[in-house]
Amino acid sequence: PSGGGEYTVNFEADGDNINVFLGVLRSGKAAGEAFTVDIQVSDEQSAAQAAALGAEAMPASVYSLPSSVKVEAGQNSAKFNLTLSRQALSSQAGKKLALCVGLANPSKYELSENGTVVTVLVDVDALIQSI
Repeated sequence: PSGGGEYTVNFEADGDNINVFLGVLRSGKAAGEAFTVDIQVSDEQSAAQAAALGAEAMPASVYSLPSSVKVEAGQNSAKFNLTLSRQALSSQAGKKLALCVGLANPSKYELSENGTVVTVLVDVDALIQSI
């Protein structure tokens, strides 16, 4: 992360893993019904974003993600982690890695055409030094 705000740190070390904080947010003023949404990775988008950012697409051996996330009734959001393996990251020293994480197939509601995919960019050396 860069900057100095209180929300700048978006990860934490947890034993052999590093958890990157991500989330799902339902728009609207009133809290709604419970729903689930699938979490997906696009290798094609990851490769394109990596090329645009001077990085490499993150190998699947480096990360894990839940297959879906549930937002409870009465809530508008839920958090989930992109979990990075410290051991697998160590073999990627000197690299910047990009991964496109997206939402799909909500059980209720519709997905926006915008804001349903995020590119996570990891500077491996900077991350390892910061933990």
